Amino acid sequence: MSTREVSEPIRLPMLVSRVENLEAALNARPGVMMTALAAFFLSASYALANIRVFWFDEFITIYIAKQGSFGSIWHLLAGGADPNPPLSHLLVLASQHLLGNSEAAIRTPFILAGLVGMLCLFTLLQEYVTPVYAAAGVFFYMTTHAFDYSYEARSYALVMCFSMLSLLAWHWSTESPHPKAALLVMTVSLALAVSSNYYGILAFFPVAAGELTYYFTSGRRRIRWKTWLALMVAAGSLVPYLGLINASVARFSPYAWNKPNPDFIIGTYNYLLGSVGYLAGLTTFAALVIYVYERIQLRKHSPRILPPHVFAAVAVLVSYPVLAYVIAVVRAGMLSERHVLPVIYGVAFAVAVAAYRIFRRSAVASLLFLLCCLSFCTFVITDTFFDYQNQRMTLMRLIAALPKTGTLAVSDPHLVLPLYYYSPAQVASRIVFPVGLEHVRKYQREDSAEQNLAAASEIYPVPQIAVQDVLSDNADLYIIAPPWNWLLRLLDDYGHPAEPLNEQPSNHSLRGFFPLSLGDCVIFRERFSNASLDSFWP
Repeated sequence: MSTREVSEPIRLPMLVSRVENLEAALNARPGVMMTALAAFFLSASYALANIRVFWFDEFITIYIAKQGSFGSIWHLLAGGADPNPPLSHLLVLASQHLLGNSEAAIRTPFILAGLVGMLCLFTLLQEYVTPVYAAAGVFFYMTTHAFDYSYEARSYALVMCFSMLSLLAWHWSTESPHPKAALLVMTVSLALAVSSNYYGILAFFPVAAGELTYYFTSGRRRIRWKTWLALMVAAGSLVPYLGLINASVARFSPYAWNKPNPDFIIGTYNYLLGSVGYLAGLTTFAALVIYVYERIQLRKHSPRILPPHVFAAVAVLVSYPVLAYVIAVVRAGMLSERHVLPVIYGVAFAVAVAAYRIFRRSAVASLLFLLCCLSFCTFVITDTFFDYQNQRMTLMRLIAALPKTGTLAVSDPHLVLPLYYYSPAQVASRIVFPVGLEHVRKYQREDSAEQNLAAASEIYPVPQIAVQDVLSDNADLYIIAPPWNWLLRLLDDYGHPAEPLNEQPSNHSLRGFFPLSLGDCVIFRERFSNASLDSFWP
């Protein structure tokens, strides 16, 4: 018998023992794991924020913030310039003054908000599972599309942060020896959630559901009036924004691109989870099967991992899309997946708990699950980084291909602001945005982005000119837009089709995850004679 055959059976127990020691060491140092997670989160966020160009929604925030004061920002929002509360604009204003105008600098407040939300998720998870599984839950969250919104200069990172912080603070109010301080944090967090995004009102529902369940299951049957009073005080923060909400609904709702649809509910989970949704589904299903098997076949009652009130709160958090759909139908009239991003915190929480129930008895399985989440997270972040890099290079390639003379009519609203911002001064000075809302509604059935620009045309550097006047400048006119854009379809219908240039830059990557263009951009040449122009507008 060879030495190898003798030693082989000994190696596996030694390996298992070392894995168990490693798992124990990780679980014994939650502070070290939290620090490592924070470093990983910040490194990934800043790398992505630095390479990714600003997109349309971020420019709305940036140019409103450039007005320089709370009063001017409020005035613009009251006119329907942006269907968001003022907090994100104020943070961009502060970051511009303190850090500068680079992509990473302007996005810093939102990256820090994303960091706080991630740490809240880890903290709440490790109350009920080991730090290894809490870290796996964080990596799972960072693999989803919700993470992509956590480092952009928009309201979504803020509402995710304050939604998770309010839930954690409420949990502290039920468990910690300092409930008053916890309730104060919860109240402020809920108020800030509403001040970040009007759908921040959803953050009240998990807390209310958890509090009701706590009343019925705690054995005390004593109403915690201070908690309900804190919820009412926080809800009062919505009152000053009612005028802004009415202005936004009146301007954007009639021709909104994101009108509520029942398909939104299932579509949200598919969109935000992406391919990692299979991992979520399989893990949750396996945990459910094990639970039913133990209860029915083995007559075994395993102790609960989550107390009923926490389970109820997380369940409501996971059901955000349903609640948001009801709100949109009743009042808002507009709804998109980014309005319910905190749902991913709930899903990540559920996946981590389900995996803990399945694998907790095996150190090898526990660390493999952690490694799987980390590896997939790293792959997705790396892939996203190269996508953003390609998008930036594509935009620069388009700018280099633009004609050296003549008027550049960019009729794609998603493209016009990035193109202006990143172009050299001699190119940017020739860019105009054609305006014709009636034609936009006819050919595209929605005018949300055009309404954003029209509501405060004076704050944007790109001239917004009536389409008739743009076409009157017929000496040397170029149209930059996707082939199905409203202006090109208008020209076709009136028998004056624009001609694409022979040389076209490859720009499919402009669409990306955050599109800089609503389609593959094409450069068209247009010439009108005075006679044809007169017949064009009867």
